[in-house]
Amino acid sequence: MKLCYLENILPLKRSRLFTDENGEIVRVMTEKSPAHCILKINSFSMFQAVNGTEFSVGGYTWVLSVSLSKGNKKEKGDHLSVYVTLVDKLAPGSFVDVVLRFFVYDHLRDAYLSVLDVREKRYHALRDKWGVPKFLPISTFKKKDYGFLVDDCCVFGAEVLVINNQQVKISTMSIVGENCDKYTWRIESFQSLSDRLCSPEICFNGWSWKLDLRPKGDSSVKGEYVSLFLHLENSSKLTHGNKLFVKYILRVKNQRQGQDCQELVHQWFSASAKSWGFKSFISLKVLNDPWKGYLVNNTIVIQLHIQKMILLRDVESDVN
Repeated sequence: MKLCYLENILPLKRSRLFTDENGEIVRVMTEKSPAHCILKINSFSMFQAVNGTEFSVGGYTWVLSVSLSKGNKKEKGDHLSVYVTLVDKLAPGSFVDVVLRFFVYDHLRDAYLSVLDVREKRYHALRDKWGVPKFLPISTFKKKDYGFLVDDCCVFGAEVLVINNQQVKISTMSIVGENCDKYTWRIESFQSLSDRLCSPEICFNGWSWKLDLRPKGDSSVKGEYVSLFLHLENSSKLTHGNKLFVKYILRVKNQRQGQDCQELVHQWFSASAKSWGFKSFISLKVLNDPWKGYLVNNTIVIQLHIQKMILLRDVESDVN
């Protein structure tokens, strides 16, 4: 629907919404007042252009301006133009992306005509001003039926949605290990072990691990279960919110040709979540049963199989 001139399709009802032929300018009547800036102009006919006072949004300072734009021979008359100017001076290479919304007050209906430009505008050192050059035809603005100009007084407004791309967090995911070699940990004299035992360091593709065994169980299951965890030793590599997804199997081998006791784990490791596993991995009653085959000659065999490691990292961070 073409919307160069509004006399026939101005959305005078709040429920009606219109876009331009490209779907980039959206016009709708709303009772909602502008959230960031309101500019009231008395004796409008005396001015060709009016600048409002400064207002702040998103850590930046802005100014709303309204001006009269003369039409050329190909256009049908003059227009009101509205702009928002960035007051702050940006350094070369810096920018601010925004979405702009402009308003004009309808005194007759006690509502605002809202004009939203859905296209993002980029402010930078060479471009500090954006707006809608053909906000309203002057002929429409001055018509008494619309209520925009009453007793030579009018009200404009603006909202600025700051979308600063310089603050966008960009992350990547990459596989850093697949089907790593199985690590087997053989522990003798199991029944005489103390409360905790850690395996030697295990290295896979630059990541260091240890198995953390609690032979008598973690405090909450002490005396009932064996607890088993996988601990990431070099978690200091996971700074700035980086995380490591690990798919792995923890296994207590059956030494009599029976079925192993094992658990498949999918977990994210991070600087604050360095260990994952099970407080109740296998019951001590089952483990100590000589017919089950898990504890033979007071020896237990634990196995770790890391099947996949995926690193989630910030583009700007440095994880080797």
